[in-house]
Amino acid sequence: MIKSATLVLKECLFTVRGDCFGCESGALALINQNIECKAALGDFDSVDEKTKNIIQLKAKTFIQVPSQKDVSDSELAIDYLLNEGYQQIYVYGALGNRSDHHHVNLLLAYQHQELILVDENQSIQCYGAGLHTLKKEHYDLFSVFTFDEAVISLSGCAYPLDHRKIDVHNTLTLSNTWLDQESKLNVHQGKVLVIQTKNT
Repeated sequence: MIKSATLVLKECLFTVRGDCFGCESGALALINQNIECKAALGDFDSVDEKTKNIIQLKAKTFIQVPSQKDVSDSELAIDYLLNEGYQQIYVYGALGNRSDHHHVNLLLAYQHQELILVDENQSIQCYGAGLHTLKKEHYDLFSVFTFDEAVISLSGCAYPLDHRKIDVHNTLTLSNTWLDQESKLNVHQGKVLVIQTKNT
């Protein structure tokens, strides 16, 4: 059985899958909904002392690190969950708002295939070599990108590809659509980020 976790980085909409963890105000979002927060992590410089005390009291584990550090709060929490053996980590609050944090979280997703970045309009996940099924679910479009080089094939979609080489400069694979409920992605070489979005 896959060991799953939900990681909430800030106050936002989220769906509980497995055990729940929070960064700073994300931990407070869990607590405010009476959801057990297995661990609250971060430097907590974005919340006031009263809020921090509430989080410290309610979370099962409280981990505070210095504000001057070499990793972001999200990376700190992700490393913690990976070390705890979680194989599927749904991360909420990772996208939008600050472009610098957004970019770092994309890089983290690219590094760790266990991560799925989710918000109300999209989900983002990295796929390595092999054949993968992309399920339509409630999404309208999907795009495939890489930060390096990759060779991919796509089938069951409006714009199929056969052993197409793509790189970090590629824009060809933007906004594909499903023909039915599933499309197939075959990563022959390298790895890719798949972004599934609603057509909003």
